[in-house]
Amino acid sequence: MPRPHWSVLEKLVAVEPDWEPLRRAVTEALHAEIQGSVPPHRREGFYARMDAMLDANTGAWYPAATGAGDETIRSWCWCHSPWQGWDQRSRSESIEFAADSIVGEVQACFAWHRAIARTIAQLDPSGGDPVALAGVVETLVERIVHLGTNDAWYRVIAPAVAWALERDGDTVTEAVEDEILEMISRSFTSWIKPSFDARRDFAQSTALELLDGKLSRRWPAEGE
Repeated sequence: MPRPHWSVLEKLVAVEPDWEPLRRAVTEALHAEIQGSVPPHRREGFYARMDAMLDANTGAWYPAATGAGDETIRSWCWCHSPWQGWDQRSRSESIEFAADSIVGEVQACFAWHRAIARTIAQLDPSGGDPVALAGVVETLVERIVHLGTNDAWYRVIAPAVAWALERDGDTVTEAVEDEILEMISRSFTSWIKPSFDARRDFAQSTALELLDGKLSRRWPAEGE
């Protein structure tokens, strides 16, 4: 799903959702997937159907930066986490455990989006100053690292920086987000917490490149 604008995200995460409708939807979806003794996740197309169900029963915040099973904020995965002890319980108990596990992951995703939104809301506007923008980026990276560095954790930096830019009144195009992702891919590694120097260097280079790109788009060089 497309990433919501900062002004939308801020409102979406301001109030904790009522999770019971989602829990019911997940439970019903799991029941519908049962075929004999085969666990739901062994059925062809299961993950696509579950993703569609979650999209339909959450909100535009999901999965703006992170979603269930992408392993960016936790080690929870679709292949193992909901199915632990599946054959050691009754069918109803196994479905209840799986539903609780899936809803718990979605709740963790919501909490992550809310934490990032609160961090952005508390930041001082950069005002186009490269030092200030570097400070914004570094604060966001530090917050993201604190929230968890799992598989490909660094990709969530891109939407977080985009929201911070939008909060400051900038228009963030898909091309700008691609620029941020490119810089991220050169700086961080899955499962590894980056050093202070790596975070600082990334923040400084990102701020300079973003501001340079902004100026280039506003006043392109002659002949471009």
